[in-house]
Order: sequence, then structure tokens, then C-alpha cells
Amino acid sequence: MIDQIQEAHAAFEQMLDRIEVLSARGEHELAASAAQHAANRAWLRHCGIFASPRLERALAGLATALRPAASFPRNTEGQRKVALVATRAFPAGGHSRILWRWAQLDRNSRHTIVLTQQQGVAIPEQIGAMQAAGEVDVAMITGDGWLGKAAALRDVLAGHDVVILLTHPDDPLPCIAIPALSPSPPVLTLDHASHTFWLGAGIADKVISMDSHVNEERRGIPAEAIAWIPLPLDLERLAKAPHGNRVRSEHGIPDDATLILSCGSAYKFWPIDGISLASLVAPALARHPGTHLLAVGATASPAWNQLAEQYPGRVHLGGALFESELLACYHAADIYVDSAPFSSPTALIEAAATGLPILSFCLPDWRSSGFLPWLGTVPRSAVTASSTEIYAAFLDRLIADREYRAWRAAFGQAYVRNGHSDTTFANTLEATYAALESDAGKIRLDEGKTAWKCTPLDRQLLDLAANMRAQETSMATAPEVPRLDQWSSSHRFSTDQAAWIQARFDQSSHVGLIVFIRCDMARSDVSANVIRTLDSLSALPSFSRPDLVVVLGDGCDPADSGMAGQAVFFDAQTAESQASAIGTFMQRGDGDWFLIVDAGDEFTSAGLASALLTVIDAPDLRAICTDELMRDDEGNLSALLRPDFNLDLLLSMPSGMARHWLFRREAFLEAGGFDPACADAAEFDLLLRLIDAGGIEGFGHVHEPLLITPPQQIASKPSEQESILRHLHHRGYEEARIESTLPGCYRIHYGHRATPGVSIIIPTKNQFRLLLRCIDTLIEKTAYKNYEVLIVDNGSTEEDACTWLDGLEAMGNPQLRVIRYPQPFNYSAMNNLAAQHARGEYLVLLNNDTAILREDWLDAMLNHAQRPEVGAVGAKLLYPDGKIQHAGVVLGLRGPAEHPFIGESPDAPGYMYRLQVDQDYSAVTGACLMVRKSLYEEVGGLDEEVFKVSYNDVDLCLKIRTAGYLVVWTPHAVLLHEGSVSQAREDKAVMEKKALRFLGEQDAFYDKWLPVAAHDPAYNDNLTLNGPAFQVETNPPVAWNPLTWRPLPVAVAFAADQAGCGHYRIIQPAAAMRDFGLATADVCHHYLSPVEMERASPDTLVLQRQMTEDQIKLQKRVARFNKCFKVAELDDYLPQVPRKSAHHGTLPKDILKTMRKSLTLVDRFVVSTQGLAEMMQGMHPDIRVVENHLPLHWWADVKGERRTGRKPRVGWGGAAGHRGDLELIADVVEALSDEVEWVFFGMCPDKLKPFVHEIVQPVAIGDYPGRLASLNLDLAIAPLEDNTFNQCKSNLRLLEYGACGFPVVCSDVRPYQGDLPVTRVKPRFKEWTEAIRMHVNDLDAAAKAGDALREAIHRDWMLDEQYARFWLSQWMPD
Repeated sequence: MIDQIQEAHAAFEQMLDRIEVLSARGEHELAASAAQHAANRAWLRHCGIFASPRLERALAGLATALRPAASFPRNTEGQRKVALVATRAFPAGGHSRILWRWAQLDRNSRHTIVLTQQQGVAIPEQIGAMQAAGEVDVAMITGDGWLGKAAALRDVLAGHDVVILLTHPDDPLPCIAIPALSPSPPVLTLDHASHTFWLGAGIADKVISMDSHVNEERRGIPAEAIAWIPLPLDLERLAKAPHGNRVRSEHGIPDDATLILSCGSAYKFWPIDGISLASLVAPALARHPGTHLLAVGATASPAWNQLAEQYPGRVHLGGALFESELLACYHAADIYVDSAPFSSPTALIEAAATGLPILSFCLPDWRSSGFLPWLGTVPRSAVTASSTEIYAAFLDRLIADREYRAWRAAFGQAYVRNGHSDTTFANTLEATYAALESDAGKIRLDEGKTAWKCTPLDRQLLDLAANMRAQETSMATAPEVPRLDQWSSSHRFSTDQAAWIQARFDQSSHVGLIVFIRCDMARSDVSANVIRTLDSLSALPSFSRPDLVVVLGDGCDPADSGMAGQAVFFDAQTAESQASAIGTFMQRGDGDWFLIVDAGDEFTSAGLASALLTVIDAPDLRAICTDELMRDDEGNLSALLRPDFNLDLLLSMPSGMARHWLFRREAFLEAGGFDPACADAAEFDLLLRLIDAGGIEGFGHVHEPLLITPPQQIASKPSEQESILRHLHHRGYEEARIESTLPGCYRIHYGHRATPGVSIIIPTKNQFRLLLRCIDTLIEKTAYKNYEVLIVDNGSTEEDACTWLDGLEAMGNPQLRVIRYPQPFNYSAMNNLAAQHARGEYLVLLNNDTAILREDWLDAMLNHAQRPEVGAVGAKLLYPDGKIQHAGVVLGLRGPAEHPFIGESPDAPGYMYRLQVDQDYSAVTGACLMVRKSLYEEVGGLDEEVFKVSYNDVDLCLKIRTAGYLVVWTPHAVLLHEGSVSQAREDKAVMEKKALRFLGEQDAFYDKWLPVAAHDPAYNDNLTLNGPAFQVETNPPVAWNPLTWRPLPVAVAFAADQAGCGHYRIIQPAAAMRDFGLATADVCHHYLSPVEMERASPDTLVLQRQMTEDQIKLQKRVARFNKCFKVAELDDYLPQVPRKSAHHGTLPKDILKTMRKSLTLVDRFVVSTQGLAEMMQGMHPDIRVVENHLPLHWWADVKGERRTGRKPRVGWGGAAGHRGDLELIADVVEALSDEVEWVFFGMCPDKLKPFVHEIVQPVAIGDYPGRLASLNLDLAIAPLEDNTFNQCKSNLRLLEYGACGFPVVCSDVRPYQGDLPVTRVKPRFKEWTEAIRMHVNDLDAAAKAGDALREAIHRDWMLDEQYARFWLSQWMPD
């Protein structure tokens, strides 16, 4: 075990070396990414450390690379401003609950909840409601890469008095952003993961923790810098009892059963030292037959499965639950036991607070080692068993003795309610804030204590980390089943899409299609499988059904299926007879295309139609491949998403590439049909003969799953090898031979006789140790001997390197030459210079930090390079730790291009076995790249003007592909590559210059190759561009669009938020455009990358409220790479936000200036009111007004009841920005408090609360219409201050009231003027009181007024098809 920890730490230290080198080279973005990867590794692979001052210093050093800040404003508002920084917030989990409870209980502060990586994850409703009520501000950090996000975080934190860090252990952004602040505010870091490595100790002034042992002894944090704050429990919420009986009924637990509850992440239940909760509770379940166990958060595992088998129906695994569901579990249970072996302290203390007796487990060794955290105000002696025997005795007594159980419950509840009350939390927090003001500053870690160790604690945490990784793996795979199901289900045609597709087929020549269903007569379920396939065909839209279905088998009658009448039976029981039957049908001319599937395969909803549309769009194709899904016996889905036609992958792994092709009948017949001798590889053999006849052109690919099949059984087949050999002989490789390296995987030795000269080019500067290793291993381990080495020296200055190079040059060895390049570093120019001096027929570009590992590396590369259709060959490169450094390059992956499989085991199969077989890529790395010298010269070599350092290798490969050649990657040429250490460290000025150069080359790559990068033929469009390569993108930034010929406008709209204005101005209009079939309209909540924008290729891009400097920078980047029509959208006059608004002071002071700048980047400016248009006059030449209308699905059917209160119900509903508006009527509310029931929804100023009958808390925006209507108001009021900001606002509040049928009294100000039937009053006490009394004293007349207003709203102000069409016209160019 010590070896595992030591090896993990050595790998971590190597990663730190790489980070420092990247920083020194000025590749700051890569350094930040590598730092996050290192932190993640240390978090999930315990390596004997809990903090890394070295890593935090490296991150702090990146602060100098951030774009300059406009300014660092100070808080001048008087109230303390606190930033609560989290990586992501979720609806469930103790960590997220602490986030919003902190904001609720810290009443002396104004809070900003800052979420650094929330993109793609909905903000929990609890936070959304607080934001809507004006109780907190919410900032979601966006930016271009890690450094862009760090700069955005820095700018958000500026002006705050205190920063609270609740970030994930591997979140690097605070460690970059906070050192960039001047001055840096005090930082409190919450230690919510004491048992793991985490970032943030070195930027903190204090650490809040329940465990001082690890923090002092292993993180090196001084004792005086460790503070304790009680968990901010919501005791009032915990006291409520929601639906406890429902929990029991849902799980089949009898009401009279004793229910034991436990909660925690799945990994906390998995065994350590032989202890798990399953083993601890098993004796109690055995002795008490009426006892059940509910483990919330647990997932299936051997221990749980065994327990469930022993006690069927009594062990229930609850999965992850939302907060309200977890609360219901507390109240359904009788006893709470802590997760074991690892504790879940938040849930344990919450359970005690609800009145449950609690029991936990901790071995004495665990306590002495610090394995489990101290639980503060809950005495361990009261709840913790130190042996399995004591635990069993405790649990037995709790089950059997109700009085003892009640005493234990009261005992624990009293301690918790005292130690974790709102008052205790607030007082402790204030004391902590006060201590910050007098403290010496940032924590100075004792680096001696942070050093690597291997103690009993480390050995326990190694097991825990393995469990955490297992949970991460299960979370990446098991939950992918519903995600993949959901993704697949989303690929269904809407009614409008189906109509467009039907019209497309009607306007095109008919494509006759025959589907052949092969039956495996050895299977007993063959008939059921045939019916399954036929039923899936019958479920397809009529336009995608085949003309004929032929069932090839015996006794399989299609009459029982939904395809009766369209399917015929043909008796063919063997593979040979089935292949012959297909040939017979094709010779008869029954169809234009055909497809072969196996009985049991199921057609997806859209796959066949997508393939037929491709036939229409590309009539010259000879064959088309598709993608597929596979479902195992347990119903789990996996995806086989293929690249475009890939000759080498087809030859190397036929079973992955040769199934389920659509073949054109004419091409099939011209190739001679199927060969009976290759019947068990018929499609593969046919493809090779099509290549023989017409080359590699004419093969299409539909990036859409066609079928759902059983998992593929992969095996090597003699028929496949025979087909490959025949194909190779046809191409002239008479001496070729095939090696089966893995089941179904083949390595082809082409048998070239020639031994051409190879020139190996190695650029270098200093770094003698690396260069010498490279040269020594090359000479010692290269079996192929016809080569020369050209070392290009870029002005080495270090003595050892200079002496060695001078000596080598003096030797005059023709096989080992030195070429001098005394110019500034230019990787491209250095290689081009050497290429001019090269004598070999082939060039190898080789980095000096490589080393040869296998003697046949050069033979393996020449094996492909000598093929006439191949232009470049790349190798498999390994890091010093043996993990993958390079296995091809994917275009568009996490930027212009990136390596897939980084960090994988070299023996791992990879997606579709792509780590183990030869294949074609769009590019390979220049660290080891072979190219024919004549071709290198033909395409102009490396571009030494535009791509001096970065992306030159990718550019070279793309030029080679454009010239018509293949780029091949082979796993059989294996070298070591340090990676990113081939350049010396530079000073800060040089680093900054290099950073600018890198960004410039990145942009130059997009300028030249963006359309290619957006659709890498070696990568599937359905695979992610942002996460680890070769994973399905189940949450794409834009929705699936099957209308490839684009009959509808395509719009991409960026919503500034997911609250009111984001919905009313962007999200709901876009939804209406989609629902009415007017446009393909997608809503994004973050800027799309250049590659994502190119994939979407919208006709128009709508940007809501994007007016700050950071946003302008992102807009400029979008404008550079995409020339679509651009629209700015605004619904408030930002330069004059009222002082009493919750949003006052949240915008830059120079907002008017930045607004002007941003508007120069768009083609049109759309605003919500005429008043706003007039205020913005002169800011843009094309300003359009599109007024707010109510979404039908929210507002069409809502209506409040009347006369439900003892007195007339009069009220207001709205968000946080209206304190000044409501204070206009403070005296009115007080004066009428005895006459009406005042109801305030969403916000109520403190001065009004004594006179208000009912205050309704904010709700999520989707629930707002129904909740507003449920207020059952007899009269609604809409006061509005008469100021510039409000004069630009819309009448939205009147529309919402009117939709509910409420009569309205409102301020007589511009937004509310017009023809709506409401009562308007001046801002005078008498007019307000008289108007309200007029309505409440004649409720019949008030009801009629409400009905009249509702009728007007429904007639003129709903977001119906007509208005959606108008809105779309304002988003699109004229």
C-alpha cells in the first residue's frame, strides 16, 4: 500500500513539474488546466498529502497572466458584503444546503453567491427564490478558458469585504483570482472535505473546520487559524413533518415496522478495514424481523446486494434525494444510523435535530488516526460505538426499547438544537468576522507538515479514495443510462419537423429501400426477435419506412407484426443462403438501396429517415454508414458513434466499422454482390471490394444512431482476414501479412521491400540531459538502420550542451549532423531548415524530450508511410509514468485541437478499441511525426510565419489531408514523451509575450481551419467537445436539428439569466418560435466556443444584456469567427438603476460607455418599450421595439378566486428591485390595514410588514403564474416610482395581474398608461386610498373590472403564433 501512495505522489509531483514548465513557457491556460487535473488526481487518488503549497503557488503565479482589471472598487455602502463562492450548487446535498443557509442566517451582511462552474447545471430553486426576493445576488462565472473565468471571478470578488470559499477540492479558480486582487479581502475557507486533498488553504485567513487534527498535522495550518462554526441548520424546517407516510408507502415499508435510516454519498457506505454499514446492521436485521433499513444515497454494491438477498424486502436503497424528500425520510424513520465506514456529519446532525436517536461508528484506531472528523457540539460518547459488538448492542436496544429510544432522541436533539441554533450560528459567525479584522493575514502553511507521508490515516484514506473514484466511475456510467436514454429519446421528430421532412421527401425522387432481417436459426427466441424488429419499423413515420422488408429465416412469419403486408418471408437458414437471397432480390431491381439487420435489432425513431435524407442530399454515394446504440441484458445503453469513413480503422477493427451499412443496389451489383465464401463477414468483404472498384470516395456517414442492438460479440474471423489479404493483394501488397493483436483487431504488415532513407529532425536548446537520452535511445534501440539524425540547435548556452554539440559537429559523422539556427525560437522554421538539409526520402519530426521504447518504432511508422495514399504517420507517446500522452489529435476538442486519451493506461482498449489499432486521424502531434519529404515540400512544410510554435503540426496534417492524403496513427510505434519541457523557463515579460503569441496562433488556426475543426471526420458530432474525449454529449449546447437543409431560420439566443427577464425576453419567445414551428431557436446560458458556433451556424445570434467589458471581449471573439446576424437585447435602462433597487451598484460605473461599445458589435438593437428606445436613441442605428407578451403555457389557464378572505384581499407580487416602489404606498398600507387583508408575494419592505396579513415567499419562475393566481386577490396594486429607469419599463406587471383576473390600481406613469382597463392614480395618499376603497367596497364591480382586464390581456397580450412570428422577424435580418 505504501508503494501505491508513493507512486501516486510521484505522479503528482511530475504533474507539478509540468505545470511549472507550462507557466514558464507562457502557456498559462494549459498550466491552469494541468493544475486542475493535478488537484483532481490528488483529491481522488490519495497520494499522502492534504495540501500542496507548491501547487497553490503555481496557481497564484497565473494571476499575473489575467487580463487587467478595470479597477478594484471598494465597498462604500456600509453593509458588509460577503461573497459565498462555490463550484456548483445542487438541489440536494449538505454542502449546497450550507450555502444558502449561510446567506439566510448571516443577516448583517449582503451576500453574493458566486458559482464558478455552474454551466449546464440548473441553479437550485432555493437560491433562485432568494435571488428573486432580493435576498442575495447570484453571479455565475463565465469566461474563455480557465484564465478567462479566473479574471471574471476576480472582478466579481472585487469590492467584497469577506470571501467564503465552499468550492470543490479541485477548483483552481479562487487560487488564481484571489491573489490577483489588490488588496485581497479576508478569506474563510470551509473545510467540508477534511479527509481529502483540497485547494485553498494558502489563500485563506482562517479555515473553518470540525476537525483540527488533519488541518494542523497534515495541512500545516496553525491552530490559531482554525475556527469552528456550527452547521447552519434550519431548525424550523427540520421540525416540519412532510409526507413521512409517503416514504414508507413508496418503499413498501409497513407503518408498524421499525425503520432505520442512513444518508450519505455512495462511497461512504463501501467497506474499509472490512467495515461497512451493511455489515454493521446485519445482526439487527437478523434479530428483529420487523425492522427495515433505508439507505439514502447508496447504490447497488456487493455488500448491499448480499444484505438484500439475506433480508428480502427489508433493505431499501434510496439513491440521491432532494432536500424536501430527505426531510420526509427523517420524519418517516425511527432510528438514524450514520453512514459507515465514513461519516456524513450534516445528515447526522440534521437527523438529531428532527428528534431521531442517532448512532455512529468509529474504531479507536480511526479516531486516533484522524480518519473521522470531530462532531463539535454532539458528544461522541453519546452517539458513537467503538466496536461492532457495542454497535450491535446499541442498535438492539434502540429497536427493542421505545423509552430508551425516546430518551436518546431527546438527548441528541437538545444538544443539537442548542449548538446549532440560528442564534448560535449568527453569534459565532460575527465573532469570526471580528477576528478577521485583527488577524495577521493569510495563513502561512508549515510546509514540513504538508510533505508526503504514509501513516495509518493515509492507508485508510487510500481505500476511501478508491471508493470515491469508484463512485465517480459509477456516476459517469450508471447515470449515463438514463442520460443516454434521454438523449436518444430527444432525437424524435416533432410534428413540425416531421411535416418538413415529409415535404422534403415529396419534393424529391423516391428512394426505394429494402430491409433484410437475418435470422439466427440456432436461437430459440428467433420469432420474438423478428417481431421486435418489425414492430420497431412499424413505429417509424411513414416517410421512413422501407418499401419492402424481407425476413430471411425459417418459420418466422411477419404477419403477427405491425408490418404485415409490407414484409415477406424468404426461407434462408444459413449465412451463405441469406447472402445469396439478398443478391437475388437485388438483381430483380426491387429497390435502390438495401440494409441488413439482425432479428432483434430495433430501429431508432430518426435513424432511417436521416439516412434517406442523406441519400437525397448526396445522390452519388455508394454506401452509407450510421451509428448505433447497444442495450445489454439489464437494459443499460451504450453508444457506438463512429467516425466518418476511416480506411485504416475499417481494416484494423472490422466489427466496429462494417456493420449496418446502407448499400446502393448498382454499386452492389457492379462489385459482384456478396461472396458466399465470406458470408459471415459479408458487409466487410463488400466494402473492401467497393474500395477496390472505386477507391475511398462515395462513402457517406450519418451521425445518428440507426439501431439499438445487443452488445456486439467481438472475435477474430478467418473470413475477415481472408478478405483483408485479398484486398491488399489487389492493391499490390503481395507480401502483406496480418496479425490478430486482440479479438477482432488486426495489425497489417504491408510487406514493403524498400528501405528508404529517413531523416530524423530534432530541434533543441540546452537541456542536454533530455537530448542525450533521446539520441542514446534512438541509436541503441532503433532496429531500422537507414536513417540520419539532424539536430537543430537554437543557440544553446549551457556548457554541457554546447560542449557536446560542438564535439559532435567536429566529428563530421554523416549520420549525426548538427545544424545551427541562431534566430529567435521558431519551431516551424527550425524543422523547415533541417528539411532542406535532409538527405532522406522520409522525414521524422522528433522532440528532444522523447525516448525510444520499442526497437521497431521506425519500421512501424514506415509500414504506413510507404503506402502511396498516406501522407503522415503519428506514434503512441507515453508519459514517464507510462500513461498515454498522445494517441492522435481531435479537432475542436477543448479548443482548436487536443489529444484524446491523455492519462489512460497504454493497455486500455479505448473507445471502439481506438487505443489499440491503426486508424486515420485528421492530425497527429509533431512530437513524433513521419512525412514523405517530397510531400512536406509540396504543402509548404510547417508554417513559420503564422504558426511559429503552436498548432503548426496540426496545420501541416490538415494541409496534407487537403492534398488528398491520409494521416495515420499507429499504436505500434511507441515512444516516451515528457511533454511540454522542451523550452527553457523565461522571465515574466517573455512569458506574457508567449501567452499573446499562443492566443494569436489559436485564433489564426480558427481563421484558417474552423469549418474543418467543427466537424472532425475522425470524431463523431455526437461526442463531447468540452469534456473527456469520446464521451457522448448528452447535454449539447444547441438542440438536435434533423432539418439539415435548413428550411427554417436558425437562431441562437444567449439569456442573461434564468429569472424573469431571461424568460420573458429570450427563453419563452424562443420556445414559442419552436413550438409554433417558426424557427429552430436554441437558448444558451454561456457563450459558445468558436467550434460550437460553427457547428450551430445560426442565421442570427441574440445577446441579452451583454454590456460589460468581459462580455464585450467574448462578443468580439464571436464576431471574429462567425458572420451571422447579431442582435442585442435589453429590457431595462441600465445607467440609472434606482438607488433603492436591490440591483443598484451591481453594474460598472461606466456602463453607458461599455453599452455604446457593445452595441457597435451588433447589427440590431431590440428593446422592450418605446420609452427605452427613446432613451437609447443614437446608441444604434437600428433600434426595434418588441413588447413583452405572456407565454401561453404559463398564463392562458390561470385565474384567481375571489372573496376568499374575511376581508377583501389586496396585494402585490414581484421581485427584489421594487423596494422604492412599495415604500411609495407605505402610509396607504398602514391606513388600510384594518379594512383589507394585505398580501405581499416575493418581496415586502420591513416597514410594511407589521401591517401585512400574509407574506408569500418567492417561488421558481415556472411556478410563479400559478402561485400568483393562488393569492386570490380581490384587488392588485402596482405602485411605480416616476423616474427615468421606470419610464423605460414595460407594463408586464399589469399583464400578469390581468391574466389572473385581478382588477388593478396602479401608478399613473408611462409604462402603465395606455388602453388597458385599470385604475390609474397619482402618487398621492388620498388618490391611492380612494381608489382602493372604491374597489373593495364594491367587489362585484371589481370582479367585472378584473374580467374585462383578463379579456383584454387574452385578446392582445399573449405570446401567440402571430406575435411569435413578429418577434422572430425582429431577430432576423430584413
